[in-house]
Amino acid sequence: MSGIEPFQFEPVYQPGEEPPQEESVGQEVEAHEEDNTSRMGNTEWCLCGACALMPVANECYCCQELEELNQKFDNSGVRCITEHPKFGIVCLDTDVLSTALVAIHNARLNPIPDPIVNRTWRLAAYRQFTWWAHGVLGKKPAENRASMRRHGHT
Repeated sequence: MSGIEPFQFEPVYQPGEEPPQEESVGQEVEAHEEDNTSRMGNTEWCLCGACALMPVANECYCCQELEELNQKFDNSGVRCITEHPKFGIVCLDTDVLSTALVAIHNARLNPIPDPIVNRTWRLAAYRQFTWWAHGVLGKKPAENRASMRRHGHT
């Protein structure tokens, strides 16, 4: 692993790339943000000891709160998912991320950017983490959100 700088910034979609959001989902997100407003500006809610201040309320979650990660914590003896022995392999290893980029870009029939910039590595790492944590979520953004809600996430 070399050259990757994880967790710099959230991936940003290019104009036209961002999937449209349904009104009901937007309303649910707003309600969830209201529930989490007490988490803004502090990390007292953090259970693993490694959470950072987040710019919006609906991102104020600790890895210890995600049910899908419970099985990964069971036998690992770590408090934060970033300390899990497989996290570095799945989410930071350049060979694994390169393979994920091939899969992502093949599915979209888009060429892989050359050279691969940090933004692209981050996008691949976020996708890898999501697949590792949640498994298959569905093809559409609404299906992804519905799947996460079924598993206790809004």
